Formats: sequence, C-alpha cells, structure tokens
Amino acid sequence: MKLGWNEIEIIDKNSMIDDVVSLPTDIEKAIAGITQVDLPESYKNSDLALVAGMGGSGIPGDFLQALFGQQSKIPIFVQKNYGLLQFINSSSLVLAISYSGTTEETLDAFRLANEKQANIIGVTGGDKMLKLCEENNIPVYQPPTDRTTRASFAYLLFPIINVMQRLGFIPAQDEAIAETIEVCRQLAKECAPDVPEPENAAKKMALSLVGHTPIIYGSHLATAPAAVRWKQQFVENVKIFAANETFPDFTHNQILSLDNGRDPSVKYAPIFLRDQSEPVALQKRMDVVEELLTSTGNNVMSLSAVGESLLCRLMYLNLFSDFVSYYLAILKKVDPTPTPMMSLLKDNLGLKDLSPGQ
Repeated sequence: MKLGWNEIEIIDKNSMIDDVVSLPTDIEKAIAGITQVDLPESYKNSDLALVAGMGGSGIPGDFLQALFGQQSKIPIFVQKNYGLLQFINSSSLVLAISYSGTTEETLDAFRLANEKQANIIGVTGGDKMLKLCEENNIPVYQPPTDRTTRASFAYLLFPIINVMQRLGFIPAQDEAIAETIEVCRQLAKECAPDVPEPENAAKKMALSLVGHTPIIYGSHLATAPAAVRWKQQFVENVKIFAANETFPDFTHNQILSLDNGRDPSVKYAPIFLRDQSEPVALQKRMDVVEELLTSTGNNVMSLSAVGESLLCRLMYLNLFSDFVSYYLAILKKVDPTPTPMMSLLKDNLGLKDLSPGQ
C-alpha cells in the first residue's frame, strides 16, 4: 500500500504532521519559554512533588516519575483524579498541567492545593487555570495553543523537567536534552512523509498494524510510560482500541489472557518497547514472552530505544509512536486530529470544547 503526500494532505485536514515533525524544535521552544518564568526561592524547600493532570496533560507526570523517581531529592507523585492527595500541604510542590485550562479534575486539585498554600506552578494554555494563576500570583508557563494536547507533549513535559532542575531536585539535564533534540531530529527526518516505505520504519510498522489490535508492552522504571503514550496515540489519532501492559507484573496475571482468554476473531499486534536499562532477569522474562507470543501466531514487533540518556530514549520511543499512529490513521483514512467522542462527552457535561478540528 503506497502512501503518497497528496493522500496524506487530503486526509490530514488539520496538518497534524507538522506538529509531529516539529518535536525537536518544540523542545527548544519549551525550554526557552519556561526559563523566562520566575520561580519563588521558597519553592526550593518543597519536600515532595505532585504532578496533577489528565490524559495528554497527565502523561508528562508519568514520564517525569519514570525519568527521575529514582534520583530525585524529593519523591514524585502523579495524580489523575478529582480531589487532592491527603498529604499535600504547604511544603508540597504541585505541578498542575491543563493544556486547555478547563480540565475539571486538575482544576479541582489546583484549588485544593491552593487552599493548602502549596507551592504551585501552572502549565496551561489559558482559560480557567491561567486566570487562577494570575489571581493568586502563581508562576505559570503558557505553551502555544494552536494544536492538540497530544501534539504538545514537549511543551508540557520539558517545562516541568526544567522546574525540577532549577529548584535543585534533579541533576542537570542539559546534555540529555541536547542529545534528545539531536536524536529526535534525525528520527523526524527518517520517518518524514516524503521518505518511502522501504526506508521509513514508522510507515512499515503502520502497514503491519492494519487490521490488528495493538498491545504495547513496557518495562517498569523504563519504558512503561512510553507504552501508555503509545496506547493514547493509537486511541486518539486512529480511534481504535489499544492496550498497554507493564513488565514484570504482566507475567504474573495478564499473560493468562493470551491463552484461554483471547478472542480468536481478534488479531493482536504485541509491540515490545525495549530499553538497555532492563535488568538481566527482566530482559530474559521479556524475551521469553516475545517468543511465546510469536509461537502462537501473533504479529509481534519489537522496538529498541535509542540514546545514551533515558530522557533521550523515552522521547525517541514517544516520537516513534507519534509517527506510527499518524501513518496508521492515514492508512485507515482517518483524520488524526478530531476526537468526536470526547467532544460529545464535553458537550453532554456542559464543558467548553477547545479541541481543534472538530
């Protein structure tokens, strides 16, 4: 099946591909923007960090936790819900992310954190959250708002990395960020729309996924958040069902569903996200499961993260998911930008829908 640029342009009415290939530049712009935001000196005394966000605004918290949970000077928590974790107080750092500025759950957490006089930083495109930040003199970073939340990933993740670094909670990330930009820039060239299928790994994977249900496997403390991101991209860009699992826990329960529990009418495409940091025991466990799934006729795929730093490797996997899900949407003749069911949900809840392309 040939993918021509003219076909892509016709289907991708909102030009999401421009946002996909711009990721390396987005990282640079995000860092330049957040460095202009002043952080109160008192924030350096925080004893824990909480990232509050939902969906595409919540996944940056998962990445932050995976990247720095083992080396941060303070514990990192992630909340994706209404309310606020009970132990949050005036010594807590709360990184509230709502790209739209209207996310109900995050606004609820924001207000409760403000009542407890927590050290809050807002990351938002505007609307209610921006107003709350301005009214309460809370530091806020505003990303560009001319795209979808999922296409703004760099603008949501790198500001909170920068904040954690500037407050002294994580090691300097300058080298890792420079590597990430370089590696992602090369990947964007290799997977660009004008690169034909034989030389374009993302197009080839998308072609092999047609007619299959993707299940993405990640590893604890490494690629697990990337697996969540892959699932989200398939669901939102392609509008298909997808799932993600995490090793090693997967082998203690869910693996049983691949035997008697599976529906023979469904074609599964297991995608393994592999990383060099996998301990030997975990590596062996993942290898064995790959072999088992292959032997039972599944369309098994494996992708190894590229880069020296974990930040680079996770962003490499992230960008690859952007390309693969995008090309699969094109193959299925689905405009990747609109999310009609989510728009309908917001309408029924009486919420403002700021999603582009509806």
